[in-house]
Amino acid sequence: RVLRFFKTLKVPPGKVGNLKNVMRLKMAEKQMLETNEESLVQLQEEINEVGRSADRIEETIQQLQYKIQVLKKQVDEEEKKARKVFQENGSGSLHLPELPKDSFQAPTLQEEILKIKNQKGLLKDMNTIQQSADLKNLLTLIEKTYEKVDLL
Repeated sequence: RVLRFFKTLKVPPGKVGNLKNVMRLKMAEKQMLETNEESLVQLQEEINEVGRSADRIEETIQQLQYKIQVLKKQVDEEEKKARKVFQENGSGSLHLPELPKDSFQAPTLQEEILKIKNQKGLLKDMNTIQQSADLKNLLTLIEKTYEKVDLL
């Protein structure tokens, strides 16, 4: 009796059309699910990479902070050394060690030159020395040394 009733049951025509598309809709949903799963895997990989990158940046920051602390300590030590060397009082003048009195009594180079009898030969020799490549190299070395000292 129930089977006979189902056989005679009228179904609306629009609903049957949807049943024909069920396989196509199922395939479309399945493809969409696969695409979403692949996207999810890619997003998870990107999240992991960003996490690793953040960890590396954090380590770098910590290393730089440590280096900054070390450099600050070095600067403080250098400043203390400089203060000892250049002990300043409130007037701004430096307390440098006194020169030995012997240095004031030492003969000057000009006085020594006047004692030499052959001054023209000495002048010629000094001119030769002044023109020499060795003296020019020495002067270049001294200039570079001063530049490096100025940078410190």
